[in-house]
Parts: sequence; C-alpha cells; structure tokens
Amino acid sequence: MDVDAAMEEWSKQFCPESAEKAEKLLVALEKNFDRLQPASGKRKSQLVPNAISYNHVLHAYAQCDGGTRAAIKCERIVDRMLAKCRQGKEAGNTLRNLPLLPEPSVSTFNTAMNAWAKSKDINSGVKAEKIFRQMERWNFDCVHNLVDKRYNGIAPSTRSLAIVIDSWANSKHANSFDRIVAIFQHAWEKVIAAAPAEVGNDIDFETPVIPLNTVIFNSLLNGLANSDRGREAAIKAEEIFSNMERLNNEGVLQKVIHDFREVAIDEVDSESKPNTRTLSLLLKCWTNAVKGATKEDAEDAASRSEAILDQMEERYRDGQDTKPNKFTYTSCIQAWADCSSMLGAERAIGLLARLEKNHEESADEDLQPNAIHFNVCILGLCKVKESGALNRAKELLQKMILMGIADSVSYNTLMGGYMNYNPTDAFQSIEPLFDTMQKNNTAPDTITFNIMMDAVRRCNSDDAIEQVLKILHNMIALSKSGADFTPSTTSFTVALNTINASKIDEKVEPARKIFHDMISLHEGRNDDKAKPDARAFSAFISTCANQGGTPERKRVALKLALGTYEQLCQKPEYGKPNSFIYGGLLKAVGRLTNDQKERSRLLEHIFMKCIQDGELSRVNLNVFLKSANQQLEAKVLGNLPGDRIPFDWCRNLKKQDRP
Repeated sequence: MDVDAAMEEWSKQFCPESAEKAEKLLVALEKNFDRLQPASGKRKSQLVPNAISYNHVLHAYAQCDGGTRAAIKCERIVDRMLAKCRQGKEAGNTLRNLPLLPEPSVSTFNTAMNAWAKSKDINSGVKAEKIFRQMERWNFDCVHNLVDKRYNGIAPSTRSLAIVIDSWANSKHANSFDRIVAIFQHAWEKVIAAAPAEVGNDIDFETPVIPLNTVIFNSLLNGLANSDRGREAAIKAEEIFSNMERLNNEGVLQKVIHDFREVAIDEVDSESKPNTRTLSLLLKCWTNAVKGATKEDAEDAASRSEAILDQMEERYRDGQDTKPNKFTYTSCIQAWADCSSMLGAERAIGLLARLEKNHEESADEDLQPNAIHFNVCILGLCKVKESGALNRAKELLQKMILMGIADSVSYNTLMGGYMNYNPTDAFQSIEPLFDTMQKNNTAPDTITFNIMMDAVRRCNSDDAIEQVLKILHNMIALSKSGADFTPSTTSFTVALNTINASKIDEKVEPARKIFHDMISLHEGRNDDKAKPDARAFSAFISTCANQGGTPERKRVALKLALGTYEQLCQKPEYGKPNSFIYGGLLKAVGRLTNDQKERSRLLEHIFMKCIQDGELSRVNLNVFLKSANQQLEAKVLGNLPGDRIPFDWCRNLKKQDRP
C-alpha cells in the first residue's frame, strides 16, 4: 500500500471529508511508531509517518475551505508533531535508539499558518503568529541542542512572515493594525542590525533574521490598506515604503543574505524592489484616507494618491516593474470622487481623460476605460449637489451610451443624483431618464425601481400611491416571469411610506396587502432580498397609527399594529423591535383608542417593553407623555431620582437621540 500516494490523492480533493480520511491514516501511522520497541530499535512495521505524510494532511485541511475548523485541525497536528519530536530528549536515552519522528519543515509551519490566513477567523492573526513563534522556538532549540541533536531545525522563511501578516490583515481583529506595525518594526530592527534580537518580553530566545523582500513589504502594505485607520495607516504605509526604498537603494537586503548564508532564499525573494502591486497598495492606503475625512484632508489624500500614480508612470518609463493598470486608475479616480466637492469631481474626470489618452496612444488593453471609471466620475458629480454638476454627469452618461458601455449602475447613479439634489422635483428628470434606459435596452434592476418609487413618493402628487403600487406590482410580475431581480425589502418599505404620508383615511387595507405580499415573497420563495426587517415593520406600524375614518376602522388598525409587533417578537430572524417601532406603537395607542383604561394599560405595557429593550428615545418619551394621563405618568416616572432618565432605558441609542 502506497500510503503517501493515498494521502496525496486525498489532499487534492479539496473537501473536509478527504482531509479527515488522510488524518485518520496519519494517526494510524503514529500509533505504529509508538509501538516500536526501544530496546531493540527494530520496527514492528514499516508503516510509520514521514515529513511528507504530515504535509499531505496539512495541505488537505488547508485547501478544503473548512474555515476555522480546518485551521484548528492544522494547528493541533503541528502541536502533536512538535510534542512527539521533543519526546526523545525529555525521555533521556530510553528512546534514543528509535528512528526519529520527522521534524516539521518550513512547509509544515507555513501550511498550518496559511490555513488560519484563509479561514478569515477574527483570531486568525493571533493563531498564525503563535505558530510562527513555535517555528522560531523550534529553530532555537535545535541550534542550542535543547532537543535531540539529530534534528536540524528550520528558520522561518520570508513566506512565513508574509503569511502571518496576511493572517492579521484578513482577520478584521481590533488589534490587526497594531500587530502588523509591531511585527514589521521587530523584523526591520533585526535586518538593520543584521543580528538576532529578542522578540519581546514574553519570549526569551533569539530569533533568526528574515530578509524583508518585496513579498513581505506588499503583505505589510496590504494589511494597512485593509485596516480602518484611514490617514494613520496611509502615513505608516509611506514610512514602510521609504524603508523599502532604503533597503533597495543601499543594498541592505543583499548584505543580510550574504552574512546569513543559512537562510534559504531564491533570486526573486532576494529583491526588495517596489512593483505595481507595491505602489497600488500604497495608493489604496491614501484612497482609504479620503473616507470620513475633512474636506481639506480628503483632498490632500486624493492628491497624494494621484502623486503615487504619477510616480508609477515615471518609474515604468524608466524601465521599472510599476506599470499602472485600470485598477490603479480606478482607485485614484475613486479618491477624488469621494471628496464630494466640485474640485474632486473635476480631478476625477481629468484622470479619466488621461486614462483614455494613454489607452489611445498605447492601445494597451490594461488601460482601456470601462463603465466603472465613468460611473465613479458620475457619482463624484452627483455628490456635489449643484445643477451644473448634474448636467456634467448627464453629459458623461450620454458619452457612455454612445460608447455602448452604459449599464444600470450608470443610470441609477444619475437618478440618485437628482434625488440628492432636489427630491421633490426629481421625478421630472428621472422619468425621461428611465425611458432612455429602456430605449437603449439597458435592463433596470431593483435599485432602479426603488429610486423611481421614492421619487414618486416625494413628489407629493395626487396619484402617488397609484403610481408607486403600479411600479411595485410590475416588479413582482417581472420577478415571477423570470427576470433576474426581485423586489427588495426597501421596495416594500417605500410603498408603505408612500401610503403613510398620503392624505387618505383608509391606509390599513392597502398597507396590509403590501406587507402580506412582502412576507409571502420571502417565505413562499425563500427570497432573502424581500426579508422583512425592522424598517419594514416600523413603516407598517406607523401607517396603522395614522389610520383615519370611523372608530371601527381605527380599532382594526390598532389590532393590526399590536399583532404585527407580536409577530416580530416571535420571529427573531426579522430583527428586534427598535425605538421607531416602539414610537409607532405608542402613537397608535394614543391616536386609535378612546377607552381611557385600555389606553393607559397599553401605553404602560409598551412603555415598559421599550425601556426593557433600552430603546427609549426623546421622541418616544414625548409621545408617551402626550398620551398618558397624570396617574400613569406618576406611576411610571414618578420615582425617578432628580427626574433623570436611567441610562439603561436608552442604552441602545445614540447620545443625540436619548431623552
């Protein structure tokens, strides 16, 4: 039986079941090894594990998309392997006559760490770094004869360090940014000193120098680009890039490789030259710094992004491997568009023109502008809230139509711009744009219809409800006929809000049908896009609260509002009641009940539920006080110290929304 061949075959099937089969065989081999007789040193079985056996099993788990569970399996196999390797030394001479259990290789450790990196578990950085430290410890113990002298030990490779950094970058852990920076700082200090150094207070052994090559620097920059530190991450990325340039220009990396010949490294790994990915990641760090920044800082970050693009083109003309591509341009254009200023929009359009010119002159397919570049520019113009900007955006859309690259996003973005600029009159511009969209055979999507419905709702026309329901029913019909979209929760919520804002007395009946259609679409067709959420429940309950007409119709509306609340409480998959839902319920009770005892009982019940859930807003308190009599107010609020609302009553709300 060729054990290794069987394990290799299982490792190529990329499924957890095959990985488990491979591990069962490995465990059987380990048991065979454990049954060897120390006195004679003879094997009872030729079937014992070797390094390849372990690596096949690790590879099987790492490649099976098993997530955290597979990563844990890999970690435990490495732990078990190391424990068995240390067994001989700890047992003295008793086991010295036995053949050695294979020691972990660089591939062994790297595969286990890579399993954590691929898992994207929130603790993947912590776990990968732990395995990395085990790797360093094993190397130290072998060098200093703290384990069986027949073991050689292996030093972490450049790939090992890159995997640890990637694991932190993929984890979204709160400490990811700090750990990535700390790991770099430690590795950098060792390279510059060209001598072993301590890792930290918790590790008291020397660790090998790891040459910082392009792969590692790219992993570092990727980690910073994936962080949420904005400008701080961009500034740190600039510092790291400067250090990379220093290594390259001064030949520091080559000196380290020359002085530490035991470090296995190939020609590619020995370089620390920036490439397209390096500068693109640096550019992305500055692009990220635009979001949430002040106008001045946003435009500064966008300007720095463009300067990096200029640098990439200049280096490429000088023969360096820094050729910009359409994605590089996309990031830079996005940075300017996100500035939400006319300057930013104009600079974005300027970069688009530059990309078009470069493509025209070079005929390079990597530089061919596409719909994304134009759409980002249109979005940048739509954020400005100026009529002139919208006219410019319309011109870009016309150009896209002539080029044959306009898509639903193009139209939707301009429609959204009209809504952003003047919601009340937006429908006058959106309706002909929708006609143009259909004329050019561009299929509308859910977002298109949602914008149309919202525009109708906001125009306050007498037939707004009729038009909105017509659009919604058209969406439902198209989805049933096989169209590649369905009405979303937003679609139904907009329709409910339209009815709620109307002047008609009879709101409950049309609203109930819409709410029923949404639940039927979700549950009947298992369509999560139409899954009711707190917004939809709040819209329906608020519509019930505004029911007019006879006392009988108001009674029906009250029962529907209370029943809908109970329905939400019984189905946690739809979400939890929030302050808006409780506000709608309090309003419904106050407006729809005539019996004072019933009103007080219901108000007290809803108010107590509201404060238990920590959802009492300033608005909700005012609605309660307006509807409650003095006795109820004294019962509920009379014993509060200093008339102050306890924090626990509003713990889930933002500070500005609390009483």
